[in-house]
Amino acid sequence: MPHEFDIVVPPGKKKERLDVFLTAHVENATRSKVQRAIKEGAVLVNGKPVRPSHPVAPGEVIHIVLPKPPPQKALPEDIPLDISYEDDDLFVVNKPAGMVAHPAYGNYTGTLV
Repeated sequence: MPHEFDIVVPPGKKKERLDVFLTAHVENATRSKVQRAIKEGAVLVNGKPVRPSHPVAPGEVIHIVLPKPPPQKALPEDIPLDISYEDDDLFVVNKPAGMVAHPAYGNYTGTLV
């Protein structure tokens, strides 16, 4: 089920582009993701579709529909690890500089986890 919410542009807010406004007011939003969502119709201003360049004005209601993120599947990889210590409860890994600790946007493979 998608996550839906509204943001009301506060009084006294100077006009700025919708994509810039949302990037600043939605957690973990990037401008490119916001622009894509606006173009796909997932963002409405006062109930109407608009462009990313729409100048928001005080009192406008911005309705946002965020799709449920797809489930991520972490698959094990056979990568060389320098294991310094290991017992039944823990192990210590000498992680090389530059190796990403866990998968995230842009780094899905070659990670420690």
